[in-house]
Amino acid sequence: MNLRTEPNSPLLRATVKSQRDADVVVKLSGARFANDVVRIRIIDTIGGTGTNTPNTIDLLKSFIASRYDANLKMLNLEGMVHDQTLISNGLFNTASTNSKFFTALMKIALQQKIDVQSVNLAGNDMNDYSKYLTELSLHFPKVKNLSLANNKISKLDFFTKVRNRFSLLRELIISGNPIVNMNFHADIVKLFPRLVVLDGTPVRDEAKLNAIMTFPVPTAPMFFETPDLQKVATNFISTYLQMWDNQRMDLLSLYTAESQFSFMTDSIQIGEAANAPANSWNNYTFGSRNLKKISGAKQRQAKLNIGQEAIGQAFQSLVQTKHTLQEHPELYSVETTTYPTLNGMHIVVHGEFEETGQPQQPQQQGFQKGRGHYRSNNPSQQRGILQKRSFDRSFVVVPGNGGSFLIVSDMLLVKVHNEAPAWKIAQSQGTPVPAAAPTALASAPAIGVPGALPTGPTATNAIPSLTPGVVNPVAAALPPDVAAKLTPIQQELILKIMGETKLNVQFTLMLCEQSGWNYEVAGQNFLSSRAQIPPNAFQ
Repeated sequence: MNLRTEPNSPLLRATVKSQRDADVVVKLSGARFANDVVRIRIIDTIGGTGTNTPNTIDLLKSFIASRYDANLKMLNLEGMVHDQTLISNGLFNTASTNSKFFTALMKIALQQKIDVQSVNLAGNDMNDYSKYLTELSLHFPKVKNLSLANNKISKLDFFTKVRNRFSLLRELIISGNPIVNMNFHADIVKLFPRLVVLDGTPVRDEAKLNAIMTFPVPTAPMFFETPDLQKVATNFISTYLQMWDNQRMDLLSLYTAESQFSFMTDSIQIGEAANAPANSWNNYTFGSRNLKKISGAKQRQAKLNIGQEAIGQAFQSLVQTKHTLQEHPELYSVETTTYPTLNGMHIVVHGEFEETGQPQQPQQQGFQKGRGHYRSNNPSQQRGILQKRSFDRSFVVVPGNGGSFLIVSDMLLVKVHNEAPAWKIAQSQGTPVPAAAPTALASAPAIGVPGALPTGPTATNAIPSLTPGVVNPVAAALPPDVAAKLTPIQQELILKIMGETKLNVQFTLMLCEQSGWNYEVAGQNFLSSRAQIPPNAFQ
C-alpha cells in the first residue's frame, strides 16, 4: 500500500498492514525482476534505517513534551502539519499517514497521563472532512478551551459530528475559517451546552449557566429512602455481590419461576477505552438486550431470561468477576427506594468489577431452547478480553418466607470502566460524605441462601441484619440517644475510632463530625491534637 518513489533514487517505499505481512514480503528479497536483483528490507515507520533513528513512538513522545505546557495545562499543536521534524520523518507523506499520525499522537498523549484542559489546533489545514476533532473528543472529552483558528472549516457538520462529546467546553475559537462568514454561530453554541465564549465574544451568562448546571441535590455515594431500607439494602447488596463472585449459582434460590434477568452493554468508548481491542465485548455480544439496538419483539423476548433455568444459564454465560465493595466501598454507590406496588424495594448499584475468568458456558451464536441462549461449533473464538468494567445493576426485591427475600427483576448494565465515579464530586464540593469504616461491609448476614451466613468473629461486626426486627449489635454498643442520630455506617466508624483512640463517645462523636466522617482525616486530626486533648476525653 501507499507506493511512492523518491526523485533520482531507485528506492521504492511502501507500507503493509502488519509485521507479519512485512516478514513475508522480506522473504522475497533476492528475487530477480527486470534483469536485476530486488533487495527488500524493513525500515521503521518514520523513514529511518539505522538504530540511531528514533522510532515513531519516541518521536511523538518528544513532540508532545515540546508542545505541552504543564502550568497552563495546554497542548499546543498549532501548525503541527508544517513541523519540519515531523515532515522529514515522513508523517505527512500521504493523506493516510496524516490521519493515522493524529490518532497515534492522541493515543500516546493519553498514555502520558498529561492533564489537558486547553488544546490549540490552529493552522493545521483542517477541512470539513478532517478527523482531528473527532479523535480529540474520543481521547480528551473534558477539554475546556479549544482553538481551531485559521483552518479551512466551512460546514456546520464538522461540529455536529462531535455533538455531546465536549460537555465541558467553555471557550472555542474558530476565527480564520470560512464558516465564520456563514452565520452558524448560534448553531455552534447550541452544540456545546457549557460554551461561554466564542471567538472572544460572550455567548452565555456564565453565572446563570453554572446555577442551571448545578445539581440541586447534594451529591453523595449512598441514598436510602428510610433508615430501615438502608439496613436491609446494604446487607443485601454486600452479600449478593460476594456470592455473585464466589457462589453465583446458589443465588438462584432468590429467583422464582416469574423472575426476570437481563443484561446489556454500553460500549461507547472514550478516553483510554477508545483504543480498546475490537473483541473487548465478545463475552457480552450475543446475550446483550439493548432495546435501542434490538427492535424486533421476538428478539427482545428471546433475550429476556425468565425463571430459574433460563436465569441460571445466563449466569453461566457471563464472565467470572471480583467486586471490591468490602475493600473499597468508596468506589460504589447504592440507591434504594420503596416499591409500594409489590411491598418491596428498588435497589440500584453503581460500581466496578474485575473480570477474573471466562464464562463457564460462553454465549454462543444460534438459538437453543430457553430464552436468550446460544450454541456454536467453536465457542473459544467468541471469547473476549478480560478487563475491568463499570456497571449499573437494578433489583426489584420483595419479602419472601422466613425473613428472606426474592428478586422479581434483575437488570445488569456493563459499561466501559470509568476511573472517576460521579458521586465523588460531593467531596470536592465540600459536601460531607460519611466514610464507610473498613469493616462496615466486611460481612453480611444471610439473604435466604444456605451457606451465606458469615462465620467467625467478623460475623458479629456486621451492619444490621437483613431480617427486620433483628437488633443491630453496633447500635446496641452505643448510648441510645447517640445511636438514634447516626446512620449504621457512622455507628460503625464511631466504634472503630473509640477502639483505636480510647476516646469516650462524646469526644469521638466530636472528632468524627469535625473530620467530615472521614476515617483517614479523623486519624490525622487525632494525632495532630493529641497533646491538647484533656484527660476526661478518654475512656
